Amino acid sequence: HASVSELRTAHGAEKARLLQEHERLQALSEALQRERAALAEELSAGRYSLDEARERCAAEAAQASAGVEGQRQQLRAAQESLIRERERLSRERAAEVAAHG
Repeated sequence: HASVSELRTAHGAEKARLLQEHERLQALSEALQRERAALAEELSAGRYSLDEARERCAAEAAQASAGVEGQRQQLRAAQESLIRERERLSRERAAEVAAHG
């Protein structure tokens, strides 16, 4: 049978081993928390960049749409002007034909 001093020695060694294991687990836990915090920060920055890109894209699309609408209005105005000019020329021709005809 083991003597009391042998049991104390074994108990002390086991206690030291458990303390060492506890410290190792504590260090791993802290490292994991740091990694999680860094990852959360990266994800947040990535999400911000993505939101910023979406907003920029939406603004560019709105600007392009406004530009297209402006061009449509100019085209409509040019078409209406062309129609009025054709009508005026047609009236002038009709008047010339009536005057000479």
